[in-house]
Amino acid sequence: MDDQIYSDPLSSLPAQNKPSGLGLAALIAGIVAVLVVCLTVGLSFASTSMAPRTAETVTSIVGLTAICSLGLGLIGMGLGIAGVLQKAQSKMFAIIGLVLSAVAFLVMCGIMGLGVWALGALGG
Repeated sequence: MDDQIYSDPLSSLPAQNKPSGLGLAALIAGIVAVLVVCLTVGLSFASTSMAPRTAETVTSIVGLTAICSLGLGLIGMGLGIAGVLQKAQSKMFAIIGLVLSAVAFLVMCGIMGLGVWALGALGG
């Protein structure tokens, strides 16, 4: 019998990088930011057909959700950048979270800019 030591044939393959915790946090923040942007847009359209007293309350909620989506977008972008810069970690979640957060942030900035432009154009 041979006294050779047999090694695992899979040991020569490169080890998979573990997913980054910062990347996962960026992904979650990006998804939540996109959902909050969708909620903001939906509430703003719904408030146009409500009674004036109810519309005032909904308008306040729309403002709060807009600010929350901007904050979540910034947090998600920061976490995504930190996740991308980590060494020996998988960067997939970080990149997806960074992109989602940036899209949510830019869309909300565009919506707010459109609102400011419309108020100026209407003389409000």
